[in-house]
Amino acid sequence: MMMIHDAFVLVALHFITVHAPDGQEMELNIAEISSIRKPQEQATDQSHFAKGTNCIMVMTNGKFIGTTETCTEVIKRIAASEKE
Repeated sequence: MMMIHDAFVLVALHFITVHAPDGQEMELNIAEISSIRKPQEQATDQSHFAKGTNCIMVMTNGKFIGTTETCTEVIKRIAASEKE
């Protein structure tokens, strides 16, 4: 007699809410954030990032997400999300 066992994997997804420089609200999966950094003044002065960008997140897919929140605020939201 052959028995088949179902395996279930519980994956916890943690999201934070941030805002784009145009005011658009975004929900980001924190597992997809590979790095967080403050944009250099030269980058914002030369329009590499939209005016009002205070923090840049590099995602695992290589895309850059700019937020109006500071990097300190983003890190606090990530820490709070991980505690849930």
